[in-house]
Amino acid sequence: MAEPSLISVDWGTSSFRAYLVGASGEVRERAEGPWGILNTPDNAFEDVLESVLSTWLERYPNLPTLASGMITSRQGWIETPYLTTPCNLSDLARSLISHTTASGRTIHFVAGLRHHDAEGTPDVMRGEETQILGCFPESGDTALLILPGTHSKWVRLENRALTRFATYMTGEVFAALRDHTILGRLMVTGPFRREGFLRGLTAGMAGEGALLHRLFASRTLTLFHQLEKEAAADYLSGLLIGEELREGRANFMRTRESVLLVGNSDLVDRYATALDFMEADWRRAPSDVVAQGHYRIAGAASLLA
Repeated sequence: MAEPSLISVDWGTSSFRAYLVGASGEVRERAEGPWGILNTPDNAFEDVLESVLSTWLERYPNLPTLASGMITSRQGWIETPYLTTPCNLSDLARSLISHTTASGRTIHFVAGLRHHDAEGTPDVMRGEETQILGCFPESGDTALLILPGTHSKWVRLENRALTRFATYMTGEVFAALRDHTILGRLMVTGPFRREGFLRGLTAGMAGEGALLHRLFASRTLTLFHQLEKEAAADYLSGLLIGEELREGRANFMRTRESVLLVGNSDLVDRYATALDFMEADWRRAPSDVVAQGHYRIAGAASLLA
Protein backbone atom coordinates (compact mmCIF):
# COMPACT_ATOMS: atom_id res chain seq x y z
CA MET A 1 0.00 0.00 0.00
CA ALA A 2 1.26 3.47 -0.90
CA GLU A 3 2.30 5.83 1.86
CA PRO A 4 -0.35 8.30 3.08
CA SER A 5 -0.21 11.78 1.61
CA LEU A 6 -1.58 14.13 4.26
CA ILE A 7 -2.68 14.73 7.83
CA SER A 8 -5.99 16.62 7.88
CA VAL A 9 -7.10 18.44 11.04
CA ASP A 10 -10.63 19.80 11.55
CA TRP A 11 -10.33 21.79 14.79
CA GLY A 12 -13.46 23.51 16.01
CA THR A 13 -14.79 25.29 19.07
CA SER A 14 -15.68 22.12 20.99
CA SER A 15 -14.16 19.23 19.07
CA PHE A 16 -10.99 17.99 17.39
CA ARG A 17 -11.05 15.62 14.41
CA ALA A 18 -8.07 14.44 12.41
CA TYR A 19 -7.67 12.17 9.42
CA LEU A 20 -4.75 10.28 7.95
CA VAL A 21 -5.37 10.70 4.22
CA GLY A 22 -4.20 8.25 1.57
CA ALA A 23 -2.58 8.92 -1.77
CA SER A 24 -5.95 9.10 -3.56
CA GLY A 25 -7.66 11.24 -0.95
CA GLU A 26 -9.24 8.38 0.98
CA VAL A 27 -9.38 8.40 4.80
CA ARG A 28 -7.24 5.62 6.28
CA GLU A 29 -7.37 6.40 9.99
CA ARG A 30 -9.24 8.81 12.27
CA ALA A 31 -8.61 10.48 15.61
CA GLU A 32 -11.05 12.67 17.50
CA GLY A 33 -11.92 13.97 20.91
CA PRO A 34 -13.28 16.91 22.94
CA TRP A 35 -10.18 19.06 22.50
CA GLY A 36 -11.84 22.07 20.89
CA ILE A 37 -10.22 25.47 21.16
CA LEU A 38 -12.36 26.33 24.19
CA ASN A 39 -11.37 23.07 25.91
CA THR A 40 -7.62 23.44 25.51
CA PRO A 41 -6.05 24.71 28.76
CA ASP A 42 -3.72 27.68 28.36
CA ASN A 43 -4.13 27.49 24.56
CA ALA A 44 -1.61 24.64 24.47
CA PHE A 45 -2.64 23.71 20.92
CA GLU A 46 0.77 22.41 19.89
CA ASP A 47 0.84 20.07 22.89
CA VAL A 48 -2.60 18.70 21.99
CA LEU A 49 -1.61 18.10 18.38
CA GLU A 50 1.66 16.38 19.26
CA SER A 51 -0.02 14.22 21.92
CA VAL A 52 -3.17 13.14 20.08
CA LEU A 53 -1.42 12.50 16.75
CA SER A 54 1.88 11.20 18.17
CA THR A 55 1.59 7.82 16.43
CA TRP A 56 1.02 9.35 12.99
CA LEU A 57 3.70 11.98 13.50
CA GLU A 58 6.26 9.37 14.48
CA ARG A 59 5.40 7.02 11.62
CA TYR A 60 5.16 9.74 8.98
CA PRO A 61 7.28 12.71 10.12
CA ASN A 62 7.36 14.37 6.69
CA LEU A 63 3.66 14.40 5.83
CA PRO A 64 2.14 17.83 5.19
CA THR A 65 -0.43 18.81 7.82
CA LEU A 66 -3.40 21.08 7.04
CA ALA A 67 -5.73 22.54 9.68
CA SER A 68 -8.97 24.47 9.39
CA GLY A 69 -11.87 25.56 11.57
CA MET A 70 -11.95 27.82 14.61
CA ILE A 71 -8.32 26.93 15.28
CA THR A 72 -7.60 29.64 12.66
CA SER A 73 -9.66 32.28 14.51
CA ARG A 74 -8.51 35.03 16.84
CA GLN A 75 -9.25 32.70 19.78
CA GLY A 76 -7.36 29.83 18.15
CA TRP A 77 -3.76 28.94 17.41
CA ILE A 78 -2.90 30.89 14.26
CA GLU A 79 -5.30 33.55 12.98
CA THR A 80 -5.67 33.49 9.21
CA PRO A 81 -7.21 36.25 7.08
CA TYR A 82 -10.67 36.20 5.57
CA LEU A 83 -10.70 35.89 1.80
CA THR A 84 -13.53 37.73 0.07
CA THR A 85 -16.05 35.99 -2.20
CA PRO A 86 -15.98 34.91 -4.93
CA CYS A 87 -13.29 32.42 -3.90
CA ASN A 88 -12.09 29.18 -5.47
CA LEU A 89 -9.69 26.35 -4.73
CA SER A 90 -6.65 28.19 -6.10
CA ASP A 91 -7.40 31.23 -3.93
CA LEU A 92 -7.44 29.12 -0.76
CA ALA A 93 -4.33 27.19 -1.79
CA ARG A 94 -2.39 30.44 -2.34
CA SER A 95 -3.54 31.82 1.01
CA LEU A 96 -2.35 29.05 3.33
CA ILE A 97 -0.58 30.38 6.43
CA SER A 98 2.37 28.17 7.42
CA HIS A 99 3.58 27.86 11.00
CA THR A 100 6.61 25.93 12.30
CA THR A 101 6.14 24.30 15.69
CA ALA A 102 8.76 23.98 18.40
CA SER A 103 9.40 20.42 17.23
CA GLY A 104 10.14 21.70 13.73
CA ARG A 105 6.89 20.52 12.14
CA THR A 106 5.14 22.79 9.64
CA ILE A 107 1.36 23.23 9.92
CA HIS A 108 -0.55 24.88 7.08
CA PHE A 109 -3.64 26.80 8.22
CA VAL A 110 -6.57 27.45 5.85
CA ALA A 111 -8.00 30.96 5.51
CA GLY A 112 -11.62 31.78 6.34
CA LEU A 113 -14.11 33.42 3.98
CA ARG A 114 -16.00 36.71 4.07
CA HIS A 115 -19.06 37.72 2.07
CA HIS A 116 -20.87 41.07 1.94
CA ASP A 117 -24.59 40.97 1.16
CA ALA A 118 -26.48 43.47 -1.00
CA GLU A 119 -26.66 45.89 1.94
CA GLY A 120 -22.93 45.61 2.63
CA THR A 121 -23.33 43.56 5.81
CA PRO A 122 -20.41 41.12 6.30
CA ASP A 123 -20.79 37.40 6.92
CA VAL A 124 -17.99 34.96 7.70
CA MET A 125 -17.11 31.28 7.87
CA ARG A 126 -14.19 29.26 9.21
CA GLY A 127 -13.99 25.54 8.54
CA GLU A 128 -17.02 25.27 6.29
CA GLU A 129 -14.96 26.44 3.30
CA THR A 130 -12.93 23.23 3.54
CA GLN A 131 -16.07 21.08 3.76
CA ILE A 132 -17.45 22.85 0.71
CA LEU A 133 -14.28 22.25 -1.29
CA GLY A 134 -14.47 18.60 -0.32
CA CYS A 135 -17.85 18.14 -1.96
CA PHE A 136 -17.56 20.39 -5.03
CA PRO A 137 -19.60 18.81 -7.81
CA GLU A 138 -17.53 16.96 -10.35
CA SER A 139 -19.55 18.48 -13.17
CA GLY A 140 -21.84 21.45 -13.64
CA ASP A 141 -21.18 25.08 -12.91
CA THR A 142 -23.65 25.74 -10.09
CA ALA A 143 -24.78 24.15 -6.84
CA LEU A 144 -26.64 24.99 -3.64
CA LEU A 145 -25.30 23.65 -0.35
CA ILE A 146 -26.86 23.75 3.12
CA LEU A 147 -24.60 23.05 6.08
CA PRO A 148 -26.83 22.59 9.16
CA GLY A 149 -25.27 23.39 12.50
CA THR A 150 -25.26 25.76 15.42
CA HIS A 151 -24.82 28.40 12.74
CA SER A 152 -26.30 27.01 9.52
CA LYS A 153 -24.77 28.09 6.21
CA TRP A 154 -26.47 28.43 2.83
CA VAL A 155 -23.87 28.49 0.09
CA ARG A 156 -24.03 29.22 -3.63
CA LEU A 157 -21.38 27.74 -5.93
CA GLU A 158 -20.97 29.03 -9.48
CA ASN A 159 -18.21 28.23 -11.99
CA ARG A 160 -16.53 26.08 -9.32
CA ALA A 161 -16.19 29.09 -7.02
CA LEU A 162 -17.96 29.96 -3.79
CA THR A 163 -19.78 33.13 -4.79
CA ARG A 164 -22.01 33.93 -1.82
CA PHE A 165 -23.30 32.54 1.45
CA ALA A 166 -25.49 33.41 4.43
CA THR A 167 -25.39 32.33 8.06
CA TYR A 168 -28.52 31.51 10.07
CA MET A 169 -28.17 31.20 13.86
CA THR A 170 -30.96 28.63 13.95
CA GLY A 171 -29.28 26.04 16.16
CA GLU A 172 -27.96 28.50 18.71
CA VAL A 173 -31.28 30.36 18.94
CA PHE A 174 -33.09 27.04 19.49
CA ALA A 175 -30.74 26.08 22.33
CA ALA A 176 -31.00 29.51 23.94
CA LEU A 177 -34.81 29.57 23.79
CA ARG A 178 -35.18 26.00 25.03
CA ASP A 179 -32.68 26.27 27.88
CA HIS A 180 -32.93 29.89 29.02
CA THR A 181 -36.49 31.16 28.45
CA ILE A 182 -39.98 30.34 29.66
CA LEU A 183 -40.59 28.41 26.45
CA GLY A 184 -38.58 25.51 27.80
CA ARG A 185 -40.47 25.21 31.09
CA LEU A 186 -43.17 22.92 29.67
CA MET A 187 -40.90 20.91 27.38
CA VAL A 188 -40.12 17.28 28.14
CA THR A 189 -37.04 15.63 26.68
CA GLY A 190 -37.76 12.55 24.59
CA PRO A 191 -37.33 10.91 21.19
CA PHE A 192 -37.94 12.88 18.01
CA ARG A 193 -41.63 13.67 17.49
CA ARG A 194 -42.13 14.08 13.77
CA GLU A 195 -45.68 15.41 14.04
CA GLY A 196 -44.60 18.25 16.33
CA PHE A 197 -41.65 19.08 14.11
CA LEU A 198 -43.80 19.23 10.95
CA ARG A 199 -46.39 21.37 12.70
CA GLY A 200 -43.70 23.87 13.67
CA LEU A 201 -42.14 23.65 10.23
CA THR A 202 -45.46 24.53 8.59
CA ALA A 203 -45.90 27.54 10.89
CA GLY A 204 -42.33 28.71 10.29
CA MET A 205 -42.52 28.47 6.52
CA ALA A 206 -45.78 30.41 6.52
CA GLY A 207 -44.51 32.98 9.03
CA GLU A 208 -43.93 35.96 6.75
CA GLY A 209 -42.12 37.87 9.48
CA ALA A 210 -44.33 36.76 12.39
CA LEU A 211 -41.67 34.64 14.08
CA LEU A 212 -41.58 36.61 17.35
CA HIS A 213 -45.32 36.03 17.74
CA ARG A 214 -45.29 32.39 16.64
CA LEU A 215 -42.50 31.49 19.06
CA PHE A 216 -44.87 31.89 21.99
CA ALA A 217 -47.12 29.20 20.53
CA SER A 218 -44.56 26.58 21.55
CA ARG A 219 -45.70 27.39 25.09
CA THR A 220 -49.40 28.14 24.64
CA LEU A 221 -50.13 25.11 22.47
CA THR A 222 -48.71 22.95 25.25
CA LEU A 223 -50.43 24.96 27.98
CA PHE A 224 -53.86 24.30 26.42
CA HIS A 225 -53.11 20.66 25.54
CA GLN A 226 -53.03 21.23 21.79
CA LEU A 227 -49.44 20.00 21.68
CA GLU A 228 -47.89 17.28 23.84
CA LYS A 229 -45.04 18.31 26.10
CA GLU A 230 -42.87 15.65 24.48
CA ALA A 231 -43.39 17.35 21.08
CA ALA A 232 -42.88 20.96 22.17
CA ALA A 233 -39.11 21.06 21.59
CA ASP A 234 -39.54 19.52 18.14
CA TYR A 235 -42.25 22.08 17.37
CA LEU A 236 -39.82 24.86 18.30
CA SER A 237 -37.08 23.25 16.22
CA GLY A 238 -39.42 22.97 13.23
CA LEU A 239 -40.58 26.55 13.64
CA LEU A 240 -37.04 27.93 13.51
CA ILE A 241 -35.88 25.65 10.70
CA GLY A 242 -39.04 26.56 8.79
CA GLU A 243 -38.24 30.24 9.15
CA GLU A 244 -34.71 29.59 7.89
CA LEU A 245 -35.96 27.55 4.92
CA ARG A 246 -38.53 30.20 4.03
CA GLU A 247 -35.88 32.89 3.80
CA GLY A 248 -33.22 30.64 2.31
CA ARG A 249 -35.56 29.40 -0.40
CA ALA A 250 -36.40 32.96 -1.40
CA ASN A 251 -32.77 34.10 -1.51
CA PHE A 252 -30.84 31.03 -2.67
CA MET A 253 -32.96 28.24 -4.11
CA ARG A 254 -33.63 27.94 -7.82
CA THR A 255 -36.58 26.13 -9.35
CA ARG A 256 -36.14 22.34 -9.48
CA GLU A 257 -32.62 22.63 -8.07
CA SER A 258 -31.16 19.78 -6.03
CA VAL A 259 -29.82 20.76 -2.61
CA LEU A 260 -26.64 19.21 -1.24
CA LEU A 261 -26.84 18.66 2.54
CA VAL A 262 -23.44 18.63 4.21
CA GLY A 263 -22.97 16.97 7.59
CA ASN A 264 -23.54 13.77 9.53
CA SER A 265 -25.48 14.85 12.63
CA ASP A 266 -29.08 14.24 13.65
CA LEU A 267 -29.69 17.89 12.81
CA VAL A 268 -28.97 17.12 9.15
CA ASP A 269 -31.73 14.51 9.32
CA ARG A 270 -34.17 17.21 10.42
CA TYR A 271 -33.25 19.35 7.43
CA ALA A 272 -33.71 16.31 5.19
CA THR A 273 -37.19 15.80 6.68
CA ALA A 274 -37.97 19.47 6.08
CA LEU A 275 -36.80 19.35 2.46
CA ASP A 276 -38.89 16.23 1.87
CA PHE A 277 -41.88 18.07 3.31
CA MET A 278 -41.20 20.92 0.86
CA GLU A 279 -41.00 18.34 -1.94
CA ALA A 280 -37.52 19.65 -2.70
CA ASP A 281 -34.91 17.45 -4.33
CA TRP A 282 -31.87 16.89 -2.11
CA ARG A 283 -28.91 14.59 -1.60
CA ARG A 284 -26.41 14.12 1.19
CA ALA A 285 -22.73 14.89 0.76
CA PRO A 286 -20.26 12.06 1.39
CA SER A 287 -18.75 11.74 4.84
CA ASP A 288 -15.25 13.00 5.59
CA VAL A 289 -15.57 15.96 3.21
CA VAL A 290 -13.12 17.94 5.36
CA ALA A 291 -10.36 15.45 4.59
CA GLN A 292 -11.21 15.60 0.90
CA GLY A 293 -11.18 19.41 1.03
CA HIS A 294 -7.74 19.47 2.65
CA TYR A 295 -6.52 16.96 0.07
CA ARG A 296 -7.65 19.20 -2.77
CA ILE A 297 -6.16 22.32 -1.19
CA ALA A 298 -2.85 20.53 -0.57
CA GLY A 299 -2.78 19.35 -4.18
CA ALA A 300 -3.45 22.82 -5.53
CA ALA A 301 -0.69 24.17 -3.23
CA SER A 302 1.80 21.55 -4.50
CA LEU A 303 2.19 20.07 -1.04
CA LEU A 304 1.49 16.46 -2.00
CA ALA A 305 4.39 14.20 -2.91
